[in-house]
Amino acid sequence: LLSAVSHDLRRPLASAVAAIGGLRGAHGLSASDREELLATADESLATLSSLVTDLLDVSRVQAGVLAVSTMRLDVAG
Repeated sequence: LLSAVSHDLRRPLASAVAAIGGLRGAHGLSASDREELLATADESLATLSSLVTDLLDVSRVQAGVLAVSTMRLDVAG
């Protein structure tokens, strides 16, 4: 489990680091290239934030701090 979680966290983190590194290292980037790198960093950091939030929620459920309730849901329509 720890290996899977580490991999899931490392992937968006590596993408964000690479995008920010590209912004720092390249002085002749076009505006569209800068926007693409910023979008990559933004998306990767949002994914990372969501994963950390999910991990914290699981931790809270296991600790009994966060309750889980079930309900019926009509997925067909």
